[in-house]
Amino acid sequence: MIRNLLVVLVVFFSTVSYAGTSVEELFFEDVRTDALKILTADNMKDEKKEKKLSKLITKNIAKLQISRSVLGQPWRDLTKSEKREYVKVLSVWVGKIIARRLISFKIKEDVKIVKVYKGSNEVVIIRTQADNPDNNEKVTIDWYIRTIKNSPKVIDIAVENVSMISTQRSEFISVYSQVGIRGLIDKMKSQY
Repeated sequence: MIRNLLVVLVVFFSTVSYAGTSVEELFFEDVRTDALKILTADNMKDEKKEKKLSKLITKNIAKLQISRSVLGQPWRDLTKSEKREYVKVLSVWVGKIIARRLISFKIKEDVKIVKVYKGSNEVVIIRTQADNPDNNEKVTIDWYIRTIKNSPKVIDIAVENVSMISTQRSEFISVYSQVGIRGLIDKMKSQY
């Protein structure tokens, strides 16, 4: 009887704790778990970590939305084939850049969720913190997640309140205005 009651209580409290959990939070938990396995693997070299993290990130980002946001107004001037190539190259580039940044923090423990809140346009923002063992400071990373076509995707990441989209937009527009889309694509490829 007591055992049955304990089982009922465990199931009830498990259900209650997940009742308020959004699809975006569950998605983030899955991605976080996979990323931490890679980041904390002591027997894996940074090059292999970068490759695995990059693949994980590329799979879970909103490729089209990030591509349009980063390029801004010039996106409208591209042909369909230029858009396709740009999205493909930018997706790989974003995966590699974020993977390198995460590896540089040398995270050796869990990334803790500090706060979850709704932003504008159905965006869920998940604020996380991790300890940087190099300087014993906390690193704050905000993950902006939106469900697109029934699938949650990361649409932006802000490290210490610096948005990847905002940072890259001015650089990309500058390069685009100097050398066009072909030059921008070539520059991204050279940074792989």
